[in-house]
Amino acid sequence: MRQNDNYYRLGYCPQCQTQVMVKNTKGIFDSYRKNYRQADLVFSDGHHVRTIICENCFENPDYQALIDSILHEKSEGFKSSNKKFGDIARTYLQRTYAQHGAPVEIEDSTPTFARKHFTTLIDKNKFKTMENANQVFQG
Repeated sequence: MRQNDNYYRLGYCPQCQTQVMVKNTKGIFDSYRKNYRQADLVFSDGHHVRTIICENCFENPDYQALIDSILHEKSEGFKSSNKKFGDIARTYLQRTYAQHGAPVEIEDSTPTFARKHFTTLIDKNKFKTMENANQVFQG
């Protein structure tokens, strides 16, 4: 992927495009991968903007790349069933970015249940007798 194509896509890290969520059989994102983190980007005036991110990028955030990805014209970060809501959210973030620049801090806001549940579920060798865990879903 070229750098100018780095835009926020649902289920993927906005900084490095690593997949952080998993789709169900209907193609809807419904679960998290082990590397999933939910984070608040904090601007200099205290505004918080919530996003998803992979744990590697959470440890080494590039704030400018995150904002560029989220505000990209193809960004799915403002996708909503109500187009007006998406437009209001984009305008709010653009105005905040124009006034205060890129975020200055990142805070972990991953729900504890998600962090504990998916980490323990993946860490257990539940499927150790199978070559591939996806075999469970293949009839």
